[in-house]
This record gives sequence, structure tokens and C-alpha cells, in this order.
Amino acid sequence: MRRKIVIMLINLGLGLFTVSMFLISARETHISETRDNITCDIIKLDLEYSSRQHPTATLIYQNKEYITYINSVDSLQIGLNNTTFFYDELFDRVFCRNSGIAKARLFHLSLDKGT
Repeated sequence: MRRKIVIMLINLGLGLFTVSMFLISARETHISETRDNITCDIIKLDLEYSSRQHPTATLIYQNKEYITYINSVDSLQIGLNNTTFFYDELFDRVFCRNSGIAKARLFHLSLDKGT
């Protein structure tokens, strides 16, 4: 009985995580299609890429510092940028237009189906 409860809780957690990824991805797509890019100042780029670490950009937008994942193929440079990032006021976050979250949806969906 205890094992079934643990398995059920794991499946519930994965399901909620998958739903949240779909909602965030849909929100990012809507924002990037209906709004203009923001103008922000990139202060640091960490372009290391591995299976556990993704490239990130540290930037300043409206006098606040944000750290966001970027696509490894983006040709970003430190300084002023007005072509790549969008702002989501609901979650108070800045995201890259090609953050790769749409690809992650398929992975999470396959995880849910596999359990």
C-alpha cells in the first residue's frame, strides 16, 4: 500500500510539472508573438553547455537583475540588447525568445507516458 502511494505521488508530481511546462510555453509563445522585444543591458554571459548546465545570460531590465536561459546558438554580446528578450509581468521574469522550453515539453510528456 505504501509503495502505491509513493508511485501515485511521483506520477502526480510529474503530471503537475508537465502541465506547468505546457502553460509556461504557451504563455511565452503568446508574449513573443504579441509584444515587442524589451531593451535590456546584458552584463554577463555564461555560455558553458553540458547535459546538466545550459547557457545563461545575466541582464538588467528596469533596474532589476535577471538570470535567464539562452539558446546556445544565440550570438549575444555584453551590452545593450533589444532583439532577443521578452518580459513576463505576471511572473516578473525575462525570457529569451528561443529558450528551448517547447522542446522540453516533449521530454516531460514522454516521462509522464513512461511511468
